[in-house]
Amino acid sequence: MYILKGHSLWGIPIPNDASWVIRKFLKLRDICQGWIRYCIGDGEDTFLWIDNWHPLGALYKQFDDSIVTNRGRALRAKVSSIIVQGNWRWPRQRSQVMMAVMRHTPENFLPNPLTKDKVIWTLSPDGAQRKGKSFCSTVYKLSLAATSYFLWGERNMRIFQNKSRDVDGLVAAILDAIRAKLCSFNSVKFSCLNRQICDDWLLSSRVFRINNG
Repeated sequence: MYILKGHSLWGIPIPNDASWVIRKFLKLRDICQGWIRYCIGDGEDTFLWIDNWHPLGALYKQFDDSIVTNRGRALRAKVSSIIVQGNWRWPRQRSQVMMAVMRHTPENFLPNPLTKDKVIWTLSPDGAQRKGKSFCSTVYKLSLAATSYFLWGERNMRIFQNKSRDVDGLVAAILDAIRAKLCSFNSVKFSCLNRQICDDWLLSSRVFRINNG
């Protein structure tokens, strides 16, 4: 996306001239970030303070400006900047915040400089794989399936038909497909969480079962 221009998806502000689709997508970042984790290899593709790679989560989200000295430059730093010969070399700054980060970095939690970073979809904010047939679990899996389906279709269309959609069109198609499937539900158990999910996806109350007993 041209909006990123070398910045992390999690750290950029929402542009004033962004389309509705892009605005909606960026507003969902806080919800989605916990589902996406980075497994560190050489650290070249992962943002140090913004991406969700550390056991504490996204460090800037945890500690705000107290963890960086020059916000503009520091937020563009990559994890590779603190990797030396396969070990962590944290900034010399020894504030209480930095000491807390170091303290919560397990000894066996090390990078692998011989490989590239990997992005892992965890299907849940706490990193655990969701099981069962809860509405929340179903939405997670449906979203992943729809995204994979449309991205794969886009890839094939570009390779074999020399055609492509812009980012807005692709994101809108994914969101529409997920919402259309969710609208077909009619036996969702009512709860505060399920009500919030329905509100987020603009679903009517008809998705809830009539008898909650």
